[in-house]
Amino acid sequence: MYKSTLMILNYDEGGQFFDHMWTPTPPLKEGGGVSTVTTVGEITPPGLPIGLGFRVPALLVSPWSRGDFVLSDVYDHTSTIKLIETRFNVTNPNLSPWRRAITGDLLTGLDFDHPDYSWPDLPDTSGYAKEAQQQCNTLPAPRIPSTQSFPVQEPGTRRSRALPHVFLVSDSLSAGGTSLAFTISNAGSGGAAFLAYDALNLKAVDPRPYAVEGGKQVADVWAITGGAEYHIVLHGPNGYLRSFAGDVGAAGGIGSAVSAALTYDAPSSIVVVELNATSATAAVNFTISDNAYGGSPSTHIVAAGGSASVRIDVSSSGRWYDLTVAAQPAAAGSYRRSAAAYAPLERRFMGRMENGEASITDPAMAAGIAGFAHDFARRRGVLPSTAVDTPSLARMPHPTLPPEHCIFPRKDGTHKDARWQPYTNSEL
Repeated sequence: MYKSTLMILNYDEGGQFFDHMWTPTPPLKEGGGVSTVTTVGEITPPGLPIGLGFRVPALLVSPWSRGDFVLSDVYDHTSTIKLIETRFNVTNPNLSPWRRAITGDLLTGLDFDHPDYSWPDLPDTSGYAKEAQQQCNTLPAPRIPSTQSFPVQEPGTRRSRALPHVFLVSDSLSAGGTSLAFTISNAGSGGAAFLAYDALNLKAVDPRPYAVEGGKQVADVWAITGGAEYHIVLHGPNGYLRSFAGDVGAAGGIGSAVSAALTYDAPSSIVVVELNATSATAAVNFTISDNAYGGSPSTHIVAAGGSASVRIDVSSSGRWYDLTVAAQPAAAGSYRRSAAAYAPLERRFMGRMENGEASITDPAMAAGIAGFAHDFARRRGVLPSTAVDTPSLARMPHPTLPPEHCIFPRKDGTHKDARWQPYTNSEL
């Protein structure tokens, strides 16, 4: 039986470990995001999105998933249903087109070419029920510590399955620097959800969700408000990030006259950074910095009206990359006036290049290297920007929890979920 079995251990969204990640939701209205697929069935009558639930663990146990492989696409219960549809040649009519398009298929976690049919070593579970009953009867009710710390990423990397994603994003500033336009192209076979937000106007400007099916693209335009500086951030699956920032009023306005983009030479495990100064009237100094994987910074002078391509080998990092490109006039001094100020043009490219082959999980995350959120917090003054040994967000103390949030209420010694009626205020 084991040789023909796949066991899926899948948690419910209602029991999630509440985390910081945005959960993919469909666009609601014009100017509030773009989707290549209809959102019918994902918008409630009051006009609210349904979307996916928070992240929860899932395990695939089978001869075709043996080993320490990690699967890092976006999945939900739809993904289990899609696997069943494929296996048994049936169709579930209750899946919305949006949900079907942007969630992955759990089949991508299985390797049918290299199965391991040997019987795995399993622990003796004969005493588990007795031990569990003893714990429930004798251990005190759990109490959450009032002083906590943020969780820390487990060290080390794991093998990681290939994903069906090839995202290419291009952007351009309007001639007057009043708006930023970008296009998300999905050359892969799997659809994906994205979220963009204005990092300098988090309270005033709503985030925008996007959905892009395989082989399609979407385009959108963001107004640059609040002065000459701007910072639009686009997030996608598996650590994919594009950060569009700059100061269109600095250094003679070259921010709207230059551009930078990242493309792939996937067969060679090389990312290609395209530097463009075709609209500039003077030479431009482009600086490329590796934020996480040990690459040396490089400087490239591009003549007015010219362009350049910089090839960077990412094979040693499992094809993960985290690059910042900054541009300033070649005649100027330091491209950044202070730790918080933006260069005339700044672009940050993060993600993993897919080439159809397995890779590893993010080695920068495994090493505890501070990421985009940490860097942005330092730039905006949330964290000190002067000390070299500034602690990461993960090492900062968590706000103290009030006592009423530190107790799991119980009734008559039973589990907190064992009674049907909700607890009264006096019981709480």
